[in-house]
Amino acid sequence: SDPQDFTMLGDIMYFTAYDATTGSEIWTYDTNSPASTSNPAQLADLYPGVNSPSIYDFTEYQGSLYFAADDSVYGKELWKANPTTGLTMVKNIRPGSPGSDISYLTVIGDIMYFQANDGTNGNEMWRSDGTTVGTYMVANINSGTGDSYPRCFTDFGDDKILFTANDATHGNELWMYNSSTPASATNPHMVIDLRSGSDSSLPCGYNGEGLATKDGVAVIFPYTTNYGSEIWITDGTSQGTYLHTDIRPGTDSGVYESLCGDLEDFMFGDKLYFVGYTTTRGSELYAYDFTDNTTTA
Repeated sequence: SDPQDFTMLGDIMYFTAYDATTGSEIWTYDTNSPASTSNPAQLADLYPGVNSPSIYDFTEYQGSLYFAADDSVYGKELWKANPTTGLTMVKNIRPGSPGSDISYLTVIGDIMYFQANDGTNGNEMWRSDGTTVGTYMVANINSGTGDSYPRCFTDFGDDKILFTANDATHGNELWMYNSSTPASATNPHMVIDLRSGSDSSLPCGYNGEGLATKDGVAVIFPYTTNYGSEIWITDGTSQGTYLHTDIRPGTDSGVYESLCGDLEDFMFGDKLYFVGYTTTRGSELYAYDFTDNTTTA
């Protein structure tokens, strides 16, 4: 049955599993009750028949489980499951079967942020408070139908959110959004263009999902023309963004694209651990210490 995506909501465990009748769907298991023919139980046959609904990004938020799924009618949209109310679609962001292709669900404060495409504005930054009316686009960073592909949404404190996006002029770079003020021509805004022109510095890597932060400082691993991919530090301003350590001196990269997932998962105490590379030592484990602002192998 290939069960996976285990997520607890109170005493109820949600997960996806496959059976020969309904394909891979969402199931629940009451951890307070013994296993039986009705525990675990399938929550719903979201995609009728043996086809599977392509469920992504289980995210706990406000007592419900939110996720993206394709039910064969609306395409990939935002859904929520709740022990009391059952399964409901939050909003049909892109009417019709193509779906809005929602991804990178991230809860920051009391709002959930994500990437979505409404069919008019391309893949842009959206937010939701769990209601239909409270689910809307934050900003059209790549104007028109172009895609800015925002991701790596990271809580930076004081209502500030760091993320990466591509405005079609500067490539994929570091951006900031202040959620306490209305969106405008300057909110969100690009923090710094680390790789000038339309080339991307990819501060969060190709597969990253979040940045490591502590006390108003974030670690990023952008690729720049002069240094390759190395460890940089930012305080969320262009003046406060700088190369911290050139692990492999010159234009070759000292940090490779082994970075993936949420970088905060690689933090232990005050240190962020990552793999660095030099020609003399090869690949080694490195640590950035937020307390004394040092990088050591």
